[in-house]
Amino acid sequence: MEFKFENFVLRKLKLTDKNDYIKNINDADVLKLMGGEYPYNPEKFDKLFTSKNFISFAIEINNEVVGEVGLTILERKIQNHIGIIGYWLAKRYWGDGIITKAIKCVCDYAFKEIKLKKITTEVFTENIASIRVLEKNNFICEGVLKKHAFKNNKFYDIAYYSKFYEQQILKC
Repeated sequence: MEFKFENFVLRKLKLTDKNDYIKNINDADVLKLMGGEYPYNPEKFDKLFTSKNFISFAIEINNEVVGEVGLTILERKIQNHIGIIGYWLAKRYWGDGIITKAIKCVCDYAFKEIKLKKITTEVFTENIASIRVLEKNNFICEGVLKKHAFKNNKFYDIAYYSKFYEQQILKC
């Protein structure tokens, strides 16, 4: 499974991608507003391949893995139609539209091939660039969880975003 774009390739992550992956994610600015800690723990990479309900797509530029879009499919009986998406990109490629295109592609794949009905993610409300990427991909903010994350001795608000297969939500 491989998707080719003008300036990058999106494909399944492989064990042989480990060195590139660790080199590019292990950046304080990349990890700052993600759930991960800096420096990146290399053992986490190996765990990406142990979950049967997780798919990791590598973002490759010039034969180097410079980012990832991951999709976890919930296995709960009443929520097995939901996926959780996460993503990151090496700082030198921020602002190039790469992650926006990669997320669209993974969402299309999840809806068409896996038959998911909803894709969700949580994002720090301070991460304006990430929120913009989600909005460009028609994700809708369903709510904000106040002081929901604690990282680097600081509380953060978390916005909960979703995208629906039919792109309709009930107004509450």
